[in-house]
Amino acid sequence: MKAFGLIFAIFLMFFAAQAQPFAREFSYKTGETLHITNIYGRVWIKADDAVKEKVFVQIASDKPFDESEIKFNSNGSLTMEILPSDAKARVDVTVTLPVRSRVRVKTSDGEVRISGNIESAAVETGSGTIASDVPLVDLTYNFLWTASRPRFMSDAALEEVKEKSAGRFVLKGKIIDKDALSDEKKTADNAETEADSQNSLEETVNKGKKDKKPKSGNQNSTAVSLNFTTARGIILLNVNPSEVPSDLRERVLTNAAKAIIRSGDSLLTEAIRRASPKYFGDYAATLPPLKKSPILTTTEKNNALIAPIKKVLVSVTDLNNRAIADLSKQDFEVSESGDARDILSVEPTTAPFNLVLLLDVSGSVENYVDFIRKAARNFVNTVNPNDRIAIVIFNEDVKTLSTFTTDKEKLSESLDTFDA
Repeated sequence: MKAFGLIFAIFLMFFAAQAQPFAREFSYKTGETLHITNIYGRVWIKADDAVKEKVFVQIASDKPFDESEIKFNSNGSLTMEILPSDAKARVDVTVTLPVRSRVRVKTSDGEVRISGNIESAAVETGSGTIASDVPLVDLTYNFLWTASRPRFMSDAALEEVKEKSAGRFVLKGKIIDKDALSDEKKTADNAETEADSQNSLEETVNKGKKDKKPKSGNQNSTAVSLNFTTARGIILLNVNPSEVPSDLRERVLTNAAKAIIRSGDSLLTEAIRRASPKYFGDYAATLPPLKKSPILTTTEKNNALIAPIKKVLVSVTDLNNRAIADLSKQDFEVSESGDARDILSVEPTTAPFNLVLLLDVSGSVENYVDFIRKAARNFVNTVNPNDRIAIVIFNEDVKTLSTFTTDKEKLSESLDTFDA
């Protein structure tokens, strides 16, 4: 029992050593560049308005580490290099710093995230994803892939990718929001005017002083410069990494994607726009303006209340959601505004259904095609003779095998025309 207690205590100590992060705080001067090298993990940079002249660093690893494995240097610029003794250890770094800061990050296969109103960011990775979430008011970007074709997603339209020598690809340009930039300039001018007024007052009070204090930088500025270099990584500009598909090639819009765009569904349409911005824009330009959906309104006069005879459609099912047939008017009670109403008749409905049979014929069901055909035929033969059926298949796109029809022979023949 004592041995078990000792082993349990050692396990707790080991787990605590693994899970406990390392935290440290540094002073930071405006205009300094923060250098971070973390080859074996990811780096997350956050610019926070609440942080002033400080840098907060948190480091966590899946294996125990000590402070001697982290090299700091604040001579001229703040430099941090992660050198774990175990090359298999993954070390994650989270840095919170003031807005309008400058950062340089180098890693290998670890992800790099940059968020907030920074002044500039230079990132170099091997295969790690580089994701940025920064103001798009006045953005200069320069993205370089050194060992693969470019893979990227952006919330804003970017310039065309250019192929350079030695298999390199460059994507560079500038994004300017003139309206937002104009508002920012007005705010900056007002702040500068107030600062000049304050300086004039100080000069009047301290008339004997000749030297003026230098003006501080504009913390409200949104001009951002991004320089990202990666061998085979993915670059994301203001796109949530969780929304990124596995294949980032821009593809021609499928019929299904076009139907979604025409429907006006905001969430799915936005996802299509991000995945294929060029083809989305070309197709959206051909569509008429989206019409608003009809809106139901109520009026004071309700004609239904004065109708002598009213018809009600009722669906009756059992606990297993199966329809109950052969019901008569003795099986129902009807009241209106608390008053009982006489039931004239109860009749089963004979109106036909319009049914769509949707079949998955993607590569994943290649071994089940015959089973799918058999199940579909059984379904077609089960429905009522007056029910109309349409058959639609889908893989990368959608295709109609048969439009609405009651011809079961035609429907059965159409099921022989597809393969996975």
